[in-house]
Amino acid sequence: MSEEKAAEAIRIYKSKQEAIDKAFAGQQAKVADMFRKQIILAQRKYVAFTVAVEADVEKRLKIVDKVIDAESEERRWKQEQEEARLERERSEAAEQKLREQAEAAQRAADEKKKKS
Repeated sequence: MSEEKAAEAIRIYKSKQEAIDKAFAGQQAKVADMFRKQIILAQRKYVAFTVAVEADVEKRLKIVDKVIDAESEERRWKQEQEEARLERERSEAAEQKLREQAEAAQRAADEKKKKS
């Protein structure tokens, strides 16, 4: 009889252990599923973040391009203004020289008339 009780006790122990193992395995599956879902959510958040960062970088690069274009345009405008100023100065200098030559010629002509 004591062998029967021992066998029954072992059978009960094994069945309880199997139930515990099944419950533990179920919990492990639930935990693993929960972690999988968290990883997927984290991946989605990461993708959304990287897309937002890329969009922000693109936006900033466009701004930088506009600034570079504006600076280039400003340099070109300043260069054109400088060239126009130099051309005016050359023209004015040439006109001044012509006036001085005309005045000198006039003085020479006047001197010649006085001598004659």
